[in-house]
Amino acid sequence: MKIHITTFVLVFALFTSVSSFAKIWRVNNTGNPGDFTTIQNAHNDANVLAGDTLHIEPSVVSYGALTMTKKLIILGPGYFLLQNPNNQFHNLSAKVHGISFNGGSSGSVIAGLEITTTIYIRVNQIAILRCNFNGQAININHNGNSALNNILINGNYSVTLNDNYNSYVVTNLLISNNYIKGLDYGGNVSATLDNNIFHDITGNALKISNSVLKNNILYNYSGAFQFTNCSFYNNLDTLSNVPVGNGNLRAVSMSTVFVGGAGTSTDGQWVLSENSPAKGAGVEGIDCGIFGGSNPYKLSGLPAIPSIYFLNVPASSNGNNLQVTVSIKSNN
Repeated sequence: MKIHITTFVLVFALFTSVSSFAKIWRVNNTGNPGDFTTIQNAHNDANVLAGDTLHIEPSVVSYGALTMTKKLIILGPGYFLLQNPNNQFHNLSAKVHGISFNGGSSGSVIAGLEITTTIYIRVNQIAILRCNFNGQAININHNGNSALNNILINGNYSVTLNDNYNSYVVTNLLISNNYIKGLDYGGNVSATLDNNIFHDITGNALKISNSVLKNNILYNYSGAFQFTNCSFYNNLDTLSNVPVGNGNLRAVSMSTVFVGGAGTSTDGQWVLSENSPAKGAGVEGIDCGIFGGSNPYKLSGLPAIPSIYFLNVPASSNGNNLQVTVSIKSNN
């Protein structure tokens, strides 16, 4: 079996570089007033053009749901920021109550958000990066399209993956470096799944067909294991469901794999321990799990833009001088 997966250079280019004609808009509903207070109002405004960027700023209040009909780059500050210090000046996340990628939104990218209900993908060429789903789902929902392709799901935390219409085709789907709570795809979804952790899946299925699985860790799952016509390479399994051979490791004691929860953050506990059997166990000697590979998981889901993590502004100046201290870091 051979799966043809297109490269996602274009998607990452959309994420990491902005056209000289594109504009960045601030969305803030509680703090320093931005351009908009809800994410839907920002999207709908006639001055916000396809290709623009929305910065969704930290807040305790949700920014509401979003139905997308134009291509946008939407960036939040990340999550678990109090647990992973010195990453952002504010420790709050930016919550969004679900997103629907509808017609006209192809080419959109989201990253660094906390998602509180389901995301629906109904168009091609979508990238969902570095978001915390709190167990919520990314649902491939064709909405009348006979096929979808070129979808990237990378670096997300606590996400469930499923599709609504099993008769439709999904191709060029890359699922990499995610902490996954459930996977349930129909027989016409073909994917490559690299460097994911499948964990704590109780009752949810692990189900997909015609796909390639490499460098994943399957840990503590009790739902149905249904992989049809799939190829497995260099996966670690707490049980013995992955096939023998091709570098797969079966019946692995997971107590030796990760650093564990004591003294670590919610997502930091999945860092590999010093003598982990997952180190170097992947294809071509890379590490298995979410921190391995070419696009590893980023703690707290920090989007790949610089962030200010320390700011000190004195209450008063010293004569004509005001000495301000700013600490900035890159998050590629």
